[in-house]
Amino acid sequence: MSAARLSVIALAGLTGCSVLVQPDLSRVRGDGGSSTQDVSRPPDSANLPDVIAPPDDVISTPDVVPTCPNDCNDNIACTIDRCNAGTCVNTPDNTACGPDSRCDLAMGCVPNMMTGCNGPMDCNDSNPCTVDACNARVCSNTPVDRDMDGAPAAMVDGRACGFANGDCNDNDRAINPSAAELCDRVDNNCNGMTDEVPMCGVTMNTTCANAQRVDLTSATSTELTGNNAGVASTVQSYCGTRMELGAGGERWYSVTWPQNRDLWIEATRTTDGLDPVLWVGDACGRMPIACNDDIANSNNGSRVVLRADGLLGTRTALVAVDSFNATGGGFTLRFRTQMGGGRDCNNAMQIDGGTIRAPTSVASLSSTTCGGMGVGNVENYRYRGAAGQVRVFASSGSILARRDCGSMGGCIANGATFMSGGDSIVALERSMSPYTLTILGP
Repeated sequence: MSAARLSVIALAGLTGCSVLVQPDLSRVRGDGGSSTQDVSRPPDSANLPDVIAPPDDVISTPDVVPTCPNDCNDNIACTIDRCNAGTCVNTPDNTACGPDSRCDLAMGCVPNMMTGCNGPMDCNDSNPCTVDACNARVCSNTPVDRDMDGAPAAMVDGRACGFANGDCNDNDRAINPSAAELCDRVDNNCNGMTDEVPMCGVTMNTTCANAQRVDLTSATSTELTGNNAGVASTVQSYCGTRMELGAGGERWYSVTWPQNRDLWIEATRTTDGLDPVLWVGDACGRMPIACNDDIANSNNGSRVVLRADGLLGTRTALVAVDSFNATGGGFTLRFRTQMGGGRDCNNAMQIDGGTIRAPTSVASLSSTTCGGMGVGNVENYRYRGAAGQVRVFASSGSILARRDCGSMGGCIANGATFMSGGDSIVALERSMSPYTLTILGP
């Protein structure tokens, strides 16, 4: 009897059980076992045993696939849940969250910025204009609003926050951008001007004692219009014989700004023939700290720049707008602040005419200029103007004029002139004391 016949008889004699003989066709491919071989090719008899097909009544049982409980649902809406070979896999899907959020496996959609915090220090964004907090292990950074009037602080520790509708006095709920302007010498509505509504009268700001207040502790700029025709003069000759105030009267302003920012004060004419003159001081009845008659010596405006001293807090200065002629007239007065520019030659502040008042707190990296004169503290300004003679006045130190930072220059006497056209560098080598520098173009 053949071996095949004996095998069938033996199987028929078994009872109470099923027998599965299921050959693995992927392995019945000859010596190499390559998947590219023809599965119909008979195996080498030397390597594999005889394969006997099961009878028709033998039941084939499929492979058992491991399962996962509860469909792997982790109750996190932004994860993709699936079962992989008996193991749950939960993959975060950031597209299921908003544009500023991401999917956290434990917390779901959370803000992109810092999650899993334990306290406010974990959420520090290094911005003094925000309050840093950690709630439910999620960071928040909300605008500072100390007086809780709904308007965020416009400036904190001398830093402009940049929030829309910033509060210029975050310690007084009655002062904010939504408040009504009152005639109380306070900027109630945070627009940088004080008592500007018509009902406050026209006699305001005619003397130093009743100067109109301008608040730039929050706003970075403001513009006012005025007219000093028919106003009495109270500070004539305060600026000395070189550029004294004229015969006209003065309109007075008191401006407050962060002392770590430069303050630019610019007056231009709105009436033909008017020549505005600026007087800037730190107290009524004292000599000025800076004056200016002309921007670029053109008889149409004046400019004074008060340089930053690098400290926190605020400064206040008094500003008078006079006119060189006796009749006076209309003018526009602009105030603006900016972070203090560099004073070395390659980062010199652009000043196209006007008077600069600077403190003693900053020394540049430039080398000495005028043969070792002074103590080596050199500060540079870039002047740009038409070709012609430029006059320079300095309260102290020696003056060097040159074309650019890489070129040689020449020392000029105080009040003397030099020829300019296009860009020029004016360098001042000074002693350790406050100074004023005036540049008048052609």
